[in-house]
Amino acid sequence: MLLFKSLSAPAVAWLVSPLKAFIVVTCLIVVSACGGSSGGGGNSSTPATSTTGTTTITTESINYTGPAPRANDVQNFRSSLWSQLAVPSRCGSCHDVGGSGSPAFMNTADINSAYDTSLGLVNLSDPSSSRLVTIVLEGHNCWLSSDAVCGNLISSWIQQWASAGATSSFLGALNLSDPVLKTIGQSKQFPASADDGSAVDFESTVYSLTRQYCAACHSENSALQQQPFIGSDDPQVAYEAARTRINLEDADVTVGNAVSRLIVRLRDEGHHCWNGSCANSAAAMHASIVNFSGALPLTTVDPELVTSRALTLNDGLAASTGGGRVESNVIAKWSFSSGSGSTAFDESGVDPAIDLTIQGNVEWLASGGVRINSGKLRGSTVTSAKLYDRIRASGEYSIEAWVVPLNVTQDGPARIVTYSGATDRRNFTLGQTTYDYDFLARSSTTDANGLPALSTPMADEVLQATLQHVVATYSATEGRQIYVNGVLVTDDLDPQGPGHFDSWDRNFALALGDEVSNDNQWQGSIRLLAIHDRALAAEDVATNYDIGVGQKFYLLFSISDHISIPRSYIVMQVEQFDDHGYLFNEPFFVSLESGVTIADVPLQGMRIGVNGQQTAVGQAYASLDTTITQADVDAGEGRQILASVGTIIGVDQGPDVDEFFLTFELLGSESNVFVEGTPAAQTPSPSTEQQSDIGIKTFDEINEALSALTGIGLTNTDVATTFSEVKQQLPVAADIQGFASAQQMAVTQLAVKYCDVLIDQESGGGATGYFSGFDFNAVPTSALDASGRSDLIDTLLDRLLANTVSTGDQPSFLDAEAELDSLITTLLGNCSADGCSQNGDRVADIAIATCAAAFGSGMMLIQ
Repeated sequence: MLLFKSLSAPAVAWLVSPLKAFIVVTCLIVVSACGGSSGGGGNSSTPATSTTGTTTITTESINYTGPAPRANDVQNFRSSLWSQLAVPSRCGSCHDVGGSGSPAFMNTADINSAYDTSLGLVNLSDPSSSRLVTIVLEGHNCWLSSDAVCGNLISSWIQQWASAGATSSFLGALNLSDPVLKTIGQSKQFPASADDGSAVDFESTVYSLTRQYCAACHSENSALQQQPFIGSDDPQVAYEAARTRINLEDADVTVGNAVSRLIVRLRDEGHHCWNGSCANSAAAMHASIVNFSGALPLTTVDPELVTSRALTLNDGLAASTGGGRVESNVIAKWSFSSGSGSTAFDESGVDPAIDLTIQGNVEWLASGGVRINSGKLRGSTVTSAKLYDRIRASGEYSIEAWVVPLNVTQDGPARIVTYSGATDRRNFTLGQTTYDYDFLARSSTTDANGLPALSTPMADEVLQATLQHVVATYSATEGRQIYVNGVLVTDDLDPQGPGHFDSWDRNFALALGDEVSNDNQWQGSIRLLAIHDRALAAEDVATNYDIGVGQKFYLLFSISDHISIPRSYIVMQVEQFDDHGYLFNEPFFVSLESGVTIADVPLQGMRIGVNGQQTAVGQAYASLDTTITQADVDAGEGRQILASVGTIIGVDQGPDVDEFFLTFELLGSESNVFVEGTPAAQTPSPSTEQQSDIGIKTFDEINEALSALTGIGLTNTDVATTFSEVKQQLPVAADIQGFASAQQMAVTQLAVKYCDVLIDQESGGGATGYFSGFDFNAVPTSALDASGRSDLIDTLLDRLLANTVSTGDQPSFLDAEAELDSLITTLLGNCSADGCSQNGDRVADIAIATCAAAFGSGMMLIQ
């Protein structure tokens, strides 16, 4: 039985079997450098080859013929970790029996012996701290070009092993931890602005370099406009962009040991150096940071505050990357753990790896992921064929991504993830059209371009410019479905129905951020992408959404100094949300002392502090007023939830440096009244013109209104094409004062197209009786006599004025009728005598113009 259900998702990393829960690495076995061949007791590795075009891909597997696993956990070890590392290209060539490396934790002759040896090299309650992981991170025998990616892969395989036998409790895992008890230290704070009034500030130090040497690219006014805008014309914009890339502690170390991103980019990556060499450039940047940091005073925590002990993220208990995620059928995965370089590695462990080459303006996020500004990430057609082979065999798949769209105006659809050959040929695409996610999937029920697309409901505006979890699934029974933030947002059944993938093309390539042909750019951030060769069930989607994205830590803030309960902590889950903030979530109280009796402890006004100061914003727990009781702890099976909400706290000096603590207005018998700062006097608002009480329809509302008025569906090919062409020109806000003449032209174009389709339908063979009594086949002078005009005009106005603004404000029916009658008279007078008497097509032309004048007018537009 799992304890603490509300924490079940991140806690899965610690839900290990009773035996494994108490495995602690008591000694670090130094794994020697290796070379030479393996022993292996007669077992051998078998290379498996597949050929695409002229390129052959070779993968390895082990033909194991030794004793059977003696227990289920040995089999879990074999399938999760051993099978991945025992191949010669990874650990098998050295750490097998008879190999040059010691110990033989990859024994290919006896899986039970390999299991016993590996137990001393792993920490199943915290896989990322396992010796097998840390030694690779230190540079030992990574089989890829990124030690971070190799370490992340091994950690995920250990996590799969741990999760396969998970049975114990989250509280048991906490009890195994040794929480840090750190006194709040002195630190430096970034000033509020680039020019803080001192002689030495950001403007006079770091900005003098970024403005001179970086503005050609890293400025919003440059031709390239590359983020971050550390060279902006506005010093404050540059300061906000640069502060998360400056470590104030670098003032106390040499340039060779500095960790500020502004220095690392020059020193280690050779990015746009000056001063004759990258070493000189890095030294100049380091000197500017030393001057900037040196002028800042040390901050000491207010001694009157009632505070917890302090912690950094690295002092916390790590929730293993991917722990608890549903990934049993992942065939490709990118968590962007390398954090730098020109390649995003496929970390699925399924060969061949679809490693993505970064092209164009794409930057790495400190919080994990990539931000696509103007460029893409692209895999080769050879490795991308893995998707073709695996998905055609399974008949279903899922595309799972954590994304942050830059805005809600992108169109095309803009390509978030695409497996395609050109703008009109694809196997699948997940894209964006303004507020909608689009799923284009090639099958026997759609065309070669994956059309018609399945999209999220336009009116619901599901897509937002914030971090979202989006999953597009294709199953053999339901067809396509789209989930956003754990919720199914499309119909249970695909309108096109399910199909097969016989028409898929094996020569396509996977790309992120743009079409392979570079003509459907998407802008935004991708934090994680996984492709599964099965359709995730609704509960699996919800599980992966609940777990979230990025590395999470449990920070155990000690409060035992203030209350009589030994080993007492306020525990919070913390993660770096993005480059600018940390997410603190669901605080709870726990005592790790066994058999303790908890006396009532009042707790009020809890706030979060960073680097010696309480933060000015994000204090979601300031209104907390509760009492810690034995009954509530017992009811929570060992812990008491204090709040069920999360909050964002701004990054100060960066995740490796920022030191967090908690303060309390009341904790037990100790108190400190928090006094809110005096707000600044409100500046009188400048006099403005009175705002209008009415507004205008926005682009989607205009499209839906014209569809309702004419009865022509939104998916009609002609109107859909016109809408896509003019949408960017239509109003995006309801403010009538922002309405421009160019927008009216777009409204008119769209109205003309809707009316054109309607009149063509009514005057041809598809008449529905929309215009009862009107004769489209008569000559103009006859069709548009007094009676005919009345039939045409009254039909349009009856529909239009029945569903517009309130009755007291809408135009007079008679006035509108007179305007349209005058328009028809003018149109009839402009044609020749012969044309007006003989050309029946003229009737349809005049009817279209009259319809568009009515439906494209302010009577439709105003709401």
